[in-house]
Amino acid sequence: MKRGQIIFIVIILVFIAAVFTNPNQSQHRDAIKQKLNEYIQKNVRNEGALSLMIGTAFLERVIDTIVSSDNYLVFSLTKATWQGESSVVGIGIFGNVFTFGKINELAKAGR
Repeated sequence: MKRGQIIFIVIILVFIAAVFTNPNQSQHRDAIKQKLNEYIQKNVRNEGALSLMIGTAFLERVIDTIVSSDNYLVFSLTKATWQGESSVVGIGIFGNVFTFGKINELAKAGR
């Protein structure tokens, strides 16, 4: 086989792997929940378990409502829609969701 054919086959295999491992909407929501749970745990630490439970339950409902994903076959985008405005807050590829922007800033924020 020629070098060009091998490179072409590798590219096709990577493309196929990306298609089959593209995260679904549930995985995008779970990634956002994880980041926001980090924020809640850092900031509700002193308020007690009841506050943490209420915050987490509220968070679940809000995220299920405002977070969605757009599938582009080999990758997908995590979108958050708030007050009619939608923004991309993450990207999913090869079975992983990587968040960025305000979501990561919020997760790192602490008291």
